[in-house]
Amino acid sequence: MDIFIDLKVEKENIDVIKEMLPYTSEHIKNIVHIEDEDIIKVCCDEQYKAIVEESIGKLNELISDKFFKDKKISTVRIEDWTYKNVINSDDVFVKLQQTSEIYNTADGTFVYSGLPLKIFEYFNLKIDEYAKEAFADYSIKPHKVPALYSVDGYQKGGYFETFPHHIMFETTSVNNLENIEKFSKAGNFAEANIEIKKPKNILRTASCAPIYKYLENNIISEDTKDVYIVTGTCFRNEAENIKSLSRLNEFTMKEYVFVGSENFIEDSLNKATKLWEYWVKAFSLNSKMETATDSFFASKYQKLKLFQALGKSKVEFKCWIPAEDSYISCGSKNYHRTHFSSKYNIHYLNNSTLAQSACFAFGIDRLMYAFLSQKGTEIEKWDSSTVSEIKKYVDLD
Repeated sequence: MDIFIDLKVEKENIDVIKEMLPYTSEHIKNIVHIEDEDIIKVCCDEQYKAIVEESIGKLNELISDKFFKDKKISTVRIEDWTYKNVINSDDVFVKLQQTSEIYNTADGTFVYSGLPLKIFEYFNLKIDEYAKEAFADYSIKPHKVPALYSVDGYQKGGYFETFPHHIMFETTSVNNLENIEKFSKAGNFAEANIEIKKPKNILRTASCAPIYKYLENNIISEDTKDVYIVTGTCFRNEAENIKSLSRLNEFTMKEYVFVGSENFIEDSLNKATKLWEYWVKAFSLNSKMETATDSFFASKYQKLKLFQALGKSKVEFKCWIPAEDSYISCGSKNYHRTHFSSKYNIHYLNNSTLAQSACFAFGIDRLMYAFLSQKGTEIEKWDSSTVSEIKKYVDLD
């Protein structure tokens, strides 16, 4: 029998609690937020109540670290375009499923065709074209990166320390005739006694990871001005947080990656930010730009979150989804400082000065979804500025 466990949550922790709860126990069936009372109701089978309560207690302890309980962490609104009107409020996710222009192949993965694919291609092409203009005095280095990355490589980059809950592993069955025969004859794979190898690879959670490996043991000269344009399919275990096209297990991420001096990094990030501003003007996007913190799932959660917020090392570009009455992050600029350069021995000028690094990320799926959510799927209702911009890159006929 299903029961609900009521959690009284402090306002500043509601979002992160909601996001991290699905990872705390496999026995959690559903999570409901009662907004007026700041209560989160967690559903589970009655027989697992004690296990779920223990897991929730550990999560609460993690979030409410006593040393940081007096440190108020809040976002800072950098730019506000939330006053802009949108021409559509219908649920385009449902509509596109009905027209079969999107359809899923597994939990949190979708195929695109028709208009969604055209808008997806627009954003992909625009990001490349913008780089040619904004970084005309740079050396532009496009990279298409594979989905697989070694477990050892990800551990070296420090991803397991901060985002273990997002990791999705790649593996195979154990190579022996008996096991292969079990595999081939399994009528019900879920119940088949098939041996699986311990994973040696993971499915990347971000596109930029291979660049730091590529630059390992390098010294970046003072006159080096490179922008790596990195495109790849990324994977994140979103558990029960999967929602429409707002949060997926598989998605496309495109990034500008910069490595060099602090001044170079800051100048590069400022140039990249102009693309967000361009889209706001061209499409009249209801959006905002604000500082953010990642939902680190680690014992040093509060410390990492605090440092990220105070240092403004992460800024997100958030767009409104009218049908969901919520804002989703469609891009982010992430200033790593020397996090990756220290791990991969990347220096600037000489062997005693670590290089700085940053990435400017675009979630192509989310950009497409936010655009269509605000504009709708009837092109004849779009404003001329929007149609003109899209037609520069794709055929809307």
